[in-house]
Amino acid sequence: PLMPAAPPGRNESGAPVFVILGEEALGLNGEPTDLHLMPDGRILVVAPRRLVFGDGTRWTTVPEIDSGLALPGCAVDKEGQIFFGTPGGFGRVRYDDNGRWHVEKVAPWPAEEPPDRVVPLRAVEAGSEWIWHSDSGSVISWRPGQAARTITSVERVSLVFVFRGVPYVSDASNGRLSRLVGAGEDVFPPATMSLKDAITSALPWKGDLELVGTVGRGLELFDGRSLVPFRASGILATDATVNDLCQTEGNLYAAAIENFGIVFFDTDGQVVQTLDRTLDHRLAHVKKLLPTGGGTILGLVDHGLLEVEFPSRVSNMEPLVSVGVTIPTVNRFQGDLWIYSAEKLLRGIYNADGRLVRFDLDTPPGRDVTSFAVIGDRLVAGTDRGAFWRTPSGWLPFASATMDLRVLSPVPRDGRWLYGAQNEIGWLRATATGFEVEPIPARGLERVHSSHSDRNGRIWLELGVGRVGRIDFRDGVPTLAIFAVKDGLPNGWVAPFEIDGRVTFNVSGRWLRFDDVTRRFVADADFVAKIAGLVNCVGRPCRDALGRLWVSALNSPQVLDDRGSGPPRNLHEKFPLGLEPWTYFPEDDGVMWMVSYHRLVRYDPAIPAAPAAPLRALITHVTLPASNRVLGAATELPALDFSDNSLAVHFVAPGHSFASSVTFEVMLEGAGAGWTPIGSSGTAAFNRLKEGRYVLHVLPRVGDARGTEATLAFSIRPPW
Repeated sequence: PLMPAAPPGRNESGAPVFVILGEEALGLNGEPTDLHLMPDGRILVVAPRRLVFGDGTRWTTVPEIDSGLALPGCAVDKEGQIFFGTPGGFGRVRYDDNGRWHVEKVAPWPAEEPPDRVVPLRAVEAGSEWIWHSDSGSVISWRPGQAARTITSVERVSLVFVFRGVPYVSDASNGRLSRLVGAGEDVFPPATMSLKDAITSALPWKGDLELVGTVGRGLELFDGRSLVPFRASGILATDATVNDLCQTEGNLYAAAIENFGIVFFDTDGQVVQTLDRTLDHRLAHVKKLLPTGGGTILGLVDHGLLEVEFPSRVSNMEPLVSVGVTIPTVNRFQGDLWIYSAEKLLRGIYNADGRLVRFDLDTPPGRDVTSFAVIGDRLVAGTDRGAFWRTPSGWLPFASATMDLRVLSPVPRDGRWLYGAQNEIGWLRATATGFEVEPIPARGLERVHSSHSDRNGRIWLELGVGRVGRIDFRDGVPTLAIFAVKDGLPNGWVAPFEIDGRVTFNVSGRWLRFDDVTRRFVADADFVAKIAGLVNCVGRPCRDALGRLWVSALNSPQVLDDRGSGPPRNLHEKFPLGLEPWTYFPEDDGVMWMVSYHRLVRYDPAIPAAPAAPLRALITHVTLPASNRVLGAATELPALDFSDNSLAVHFVAPGHSFASSVTFEVMLEGAGAGWTPIGSSGTAAFNRLKEGRYVLHVLPRVGDARGTEATLAFSIRPPW
């Protein structure tokens, strides 16, 4: 049966998929200081004397020709040229053939600026202008083709942003907000502002407003004349410091909150998901957010780069669990989420906003829990010594001599619930003081791991390796039969499951059914046909509240639509790498809980899925080891000397989510070979090529999906 959905006002989403790449993974020798999305889709990470380019998975580090300068922030134009502030003016990045770069000065400071002024730390694109500034001092407007001019001077720059076509600057030293027009004018009387009012980040908002983050007042709305709180309660309206804001896919937003992490929210201010510092201490200080499309958000953190998959229908719940996560079971009681894990029961705890924030232990004292169930209006737990039911004052025991009691069906028969336990089955009837127990001996019955009812009213019991049980009812009396290897079961773990009233058995990827005529277990041809093409199947398939069939196969959940007359259609839902559930727990609103060893994952179809970025390959550069040169890749390289007949070509898949496994195939036209898979490294090496003309084809793939190939033509001169 379907588990009840969370009551209105409850939010049970967990943490989205994320990864933090440290300095060593990016090839850096210092902390990243700036982050940009290049016009060709690549990511640019700026660090002291390093530029790093990549697609989220494959990275190339380009060192600077040592100038002794640390250039923390840059601007990027539409052609992909990179500009820095530099002593005496502004400079453009130039690359040499040895794979290094330097800054070439292209424009001077404004005439009124001293030549030894502090080099600007960062640049902000404000409409048609680039605004350059340091932590304090002059604020300068310059971009290629324009003369540099000083706009104003600020004691400590917090943020420069544009609202309704007018640039504004916020002063972090006193909260002062000024319009950068004419000589500059204050928006609010300086005496009414404080440090907490300083604006740290800004986004266009509905109703011709600006959503702004502040140093000490959370999120507020700005209309050009006043600031009003964005929300009346919650983390977004506390005295929190908002380091940055960004808009994501699906009309959703993200806020980096100092000493908390990232809060994802909708236009009504409702929190959708959070990613907080309890998962990684570096999340306490997310300095910049950058959406890259395809469902990925990047962030600068101390000594690393954060990558988050959002919006994500999948969220990880393990961080909320205070005990070990070992094949947990999920259920709902009186609106609260409960889980069973590591032989303990835990109850979901919700904050004032209705958000699930953790699971606290709420388990029968001194006992190892082996099962739990909701029957009627009561929560029942079976343990290694007796059974218990939950009352407002705590757990009360019953059936003290029964070991490993498990309720076998949540549907009562004549007001009684059937149970199974060590060497017994029987009935439970609720009374005012607990339960009346009617045991029936069942010799040979060991611990029951799960139970499933078929359309004939029989209940099948999961008993472990090479064994299953079945309970039939004769004149209302339950009778147990146990089947084993002699009845056609393989000597492996037998996992029964029910689909549309039929109970099927999965044993190491073999699908079996019980033949009532021969009373043996035989291949289930009907179910095999239903999931044709799926291999490496594990666990127990399940049907969700939307009528879709879930099967763990190909090392991931597969969601099939088998409701039509044709063959089942794979919906290709997106899941994190390495997620391979053994068991599913569906809610009646379409939410699906997935469990396996050390995993507790929630899937919510109500969260909008980010549109997938087009899958394409991009050839970035070529290295020539013989001459120690690096060539930027165009559609065709200059003719190469025969001494450079060994080369390595580097490529990426820009815009594609870091959480998807992209692999590549290459074909070198002119060498006589066909397509060759080379894995996910993003590098193809060719050694001792003959003279002649070649065209390299690079094709990206995600599973069976083929992307758009990239090509590179080159020729090698003869040796004479």
